[in-house]
Amino acid sequence: MAETMLALEVQAQAILLPSRYNAEAVTRFAEKRPLKFNAT
Repeated sequence: MAETMLALEVQAQAILLPSRYNAEAVTRFAEKRPLKFNAT
């Protein structure tokens, strides 16, 4: 079970990390601006 959850987490991060949404979220966090939810 733990290995399955880890594999799912790895897949999810592989999709998220290179996304524009993630890049904007990191910038907003660094600049202490509020997060933007449900952005497309």
